[in-house]
Amino acid sequence: MIRGMGLLAVLMSGSLAYGQTEVLSSLPKKGSYVYYGQPAFEDNSFLLEEAINQEKGIEQYVSNFYFDKVQGGDFLFSFSQDIPLGGQRHQLNYALVYHVQKATPSLDHNSGLGDVTLGYHFMLSGKKDWAMVVPGITVILPTGKSIQGQGIGGLGAQFSVAITKRISRRLITHYNIGYTFISDADGYSSNNTGAPVLAYEKDLQYSNLGVGINWYAARKIILFAEYGSNFISDIKDDGSVGHTHLAS
Repeated sequence: MIRGMGLLAVLMSGSLAYGQTEVLSSLPKKGSYVYYGQPAFEDNSFLLEEAINQEKGIEQYVSNFYFDKVQGGDFLFSFSQDIPLGGQRHQLNYALVYHVQKATPSLDHNSGLGDVTLGYHFMLSGKKDWAMVVPGITVILPTGKSIQGQGIGGLGAQFSVAITKRISRRLITHYNIGYTFISDADGYSSNNTGAPVLAYEKDLQYSNLGVGINWYAARKIILFAEYGSNFISDIKDDGSVGHTHLAS
């Protein structure tokens, strides 16, 4: 009887130790995103991508409008949707762009759908880890008419990484890095009548870096600063590929 009670005590001790290990592994790591408590608001960045996928059953819709009155009334509307796949770790997204452009000496007033992007984001580490890391890959489909300035004319792909690191209860930082490759982008020149004619097909490359900081001054008041650095390339009139740096 005494031997039986000893065996029972050992079994209970092993079960208790396993349960404690399981509980400890589920706790947020020191310095992690939720270690300092859950913020009242998330997805607050304008220029940067935060390393936060949508939770199960929650989809995000984003619309942007651009109206260039100074240049004569060009209009652009973009719509994107983030779709979680069964949970927060996997997420699909797509983006649609619609252009309305003014008439030029070589082109009539026109409008139409731009290039479509289809993407996938994987949450490599989440809110209970030291930093949140979400890499992603995006395919760019040349659905827009490049001759009318509504697309780039070539198939492309983009690789990106978003990192979010929380410094304290009030400070959260974000970091972005990305690289884009476009195969056989269209380049146009003008014929004798001024109409655009396809003259070149060149590979183009883009890269981007970004950093931002959010300060939670109060529960519902957030101040933030962001910086983005974009290295873009385009096809010049002589067929060469030029490179430009844009900061925002």
